[in-house]
Amino acid sequence: MPEAKSLIVMGYVIWDESLNVEVLKANSSEYICLYYEIMESRAWRLSQWLWEKKSIKALPTQAIHVKPAAMLAGPGFIGHNTQVITPEYGANIRWVAVLIDTELVFDKPFTRDLCAEQPLCQKKSLCV
Repeated sequence: MPEAKSLIVMGYVIWDESLNVEVLKANSSEYICLYYEIMESRAWRLSQWLWEKKSIKALPTQAIHVKPAAMLAGPGFIGHNTQVITPEYGANIRWVAVLIDTELVFDKPFTRDLCAEQPLCQKKSLCV
């Protein structure tokens, strides 16, 4: 999307671990994960709403590294386990990004080191 000016990062809390299971598609080497299917659906719904209600062009994207984008957007920190960890939900969030053609005021990046605050992580990667 060459006219993109901002990125919206959305997170969805994993409320049921069974939906986080990856399933192998029949006769294929492709996996599907229900949470990612839900996230992609939500991203497309947001994109449609932005266009219909706000005349903002939007496009969900998988071309962005979502974990660093989520940290830069402000909700969490990338921990030793390479997941984005938030103060509220830990690493139990899945992320999706939506490019838009409108400039937004951006949030500040997350700066706390949540791993350093946890006893299990203070010995570097014990939580992993």
